[in-house]
Amino acid sequence: MNEFVVGFRANKEFDLLVAANFTLEGAGAATLLLSLLCDFGPGLLAGLIMVLLGVAALILDLGNPMRSWKALARTNSAWISRGSVFIGCLCILGVLYVFSPSIRNSSFALVIRTALAIFSFLTILYPGFVVSSMSSIPFWNTPLIPLLFLFHSSTTGALVLLSLLSFTGSTVHTPFNPLTLGLVLLFGTLFLLIVHVTVLSKSSSAARESVRLLAKGRLMPLHLGGAFLLGIFVPLAVVLPAGLAAGAAGAVSCIAFFITMVSRLIGDFCSRLAILRAGVYEPLIG
Repeated sequence: MNEFVVGFRANKEFDLLVAANFTLEGAGAATLLLSLLCDFGPGLLAGLIMVLLGVAALILDLGNPMRSWKALARTNSAWISRGSVFIGCLCILGVLYVFSPSIRNSSFALVIRTALAIFSFLTILYPGFVVSSMSSIPFWNTPLIPLLFLFHSSTTGALVLLSLLSFTGSTVHTPFNPLTLGLVLLFGTLFLLIVHVTVLSKSSSAARESVRLLAKGRLMPLHLGGAFLLGIFVPLAVVLPAGLAAGAAGAVSCIAFFITMVSRLIGDFCSRLAILRAGVYEPLIG
């Protein structure tokens, strides 16, 4: 048989709703986890709402909401099923903890907080493992993807927390400086975005095609304009310096942190959507 190459096949399963699901669930869980660490009520509520919106996007993506239970059917082998369990537990515990003062003040509060923190962290992690488990798509099938998604969610969560703290004027006791954490995570996310593209540009032909789509092809505006400009450089160059300003910067900081939150959420979504759309299979050769 003569050899023939059919060409690269693009991923058509993961797109807008999946990117929205990954973004909202990951960022919401990170906001909830960070707010839990500093006992910040508005952050807990905001994080829970974001996670629930992510769940709504997942149900819409599944098509028939009455069949959404099937997402739980393969917890022993599928990360999507495991993730559904993580999110379900997070939502149940989150609703109980946020809306029930008696539970927050009970003797079981520490147990519930610990369980909520664990399921929040697992919810942050699982989207990266869902994507990286797709062995047929080299651009996704790398340990860099779970790490990159972890940083995306944590960065967005930190900046949402900063915005909420600024708007409410709250002073909280935290084991971390939210502003410093946001800055470190932004630089970490930028580093991983660059490393991921650089490493995969020297990999298989399909991975190189994915990099070409992001760097020079049809996904370049989404990748560079969304992931880098809105998701990284706007917060780094404009918003965080405003947050560091002294004196009359209070009102400016509120506006700046609001811009950060919106810009970062859009950039997070654009980055994940670009990565999902850049996933191509190896050419079929016969």
